[in-house]
Amino acid sequence: MFGVNLLLKSYLRPLPLNLDRYLFKKKIDESVYSLAVHNCRFPVFLRKNSTDIHVFNQVFYRNEYDIDFRSDPKVIIDCGANIGMTSVYFANKFPNAKIIAIEPERANFEMLLKNTGKYENVECLNCGIWNKSTNLEVIDRGEGAWAFIVKEVDQETASSIKAVSVDKVMQMFNIENIDVLKIDIEGSEKEVFEEGSEKWLPNVKTMVLELHDRVKNGCTSALINALKTRDYFIEPFCESIVVRM
Repeated sequence: MFGVNLLLKSYLRPLPLNLDRYLFKKKIDESVYSLAVHNCRFPVFLRKNSTDIHVFNQVFYRNEYDIDFRSDPKVIIDCGANIGMTSVYFANKFPNAKIIAIEPERANFEMLLKNTGKYENVECLNCGIWNKSTNLEVIDRGEGAWAFIVKEVDQETASSIKAVSVDKVMQMFNIENIDVLKIDIEGSEKEVFEEGSEKWLPNVKTMVLELHDRVKNGCTSALINALKTRDYFIEPFCESIVVRM
């Protein structure tokens, strides 16, 4: 195993975004580091000179998903899984949970597979979450590998990807109820909540969302409209909100 053991027991100081000093110079290849992380059964992999380090920092150092779910979740769907840091975090914290990790961008998805490959309770889909089954195009906004957006396209092309709705994912994996639905999809939450959410929202216990009105106007209003017939409680948690129903 390449890398060094990062003992992330103390969260008093910010983790330096440049991890070179924590790593052996020997790497998996010229662009990918391997890190052994405290409380993770398997190493995680990060691309050098990318936003992967920021994602790692958020999940494992700042504990941005260390949320009290009141009971151990049995089913977790990770929408916008990126390179898999949140899925890995949940897979170690809740080893008996079934985790579905969904990521549209191909290079991120390859890293997602690399990071979750040894976890038998994680399934990965190279799709985009939307409000229906359609085709999407991945767009690079120039803000790094954690900020890709998608838009709907009329026809399937060599560069397009498939889109799936939350209820479709539930059908694919024979899921009746979702204990934790994590959504960090760079503005696509607007489409997800503005149409069709009545099919699956009653079957969700807790949502952890990052809203992106700065990327696409109407994300927050789409969520509130979708929740208007539900009893719910919203609380902020780091960069996300937690919606309990």
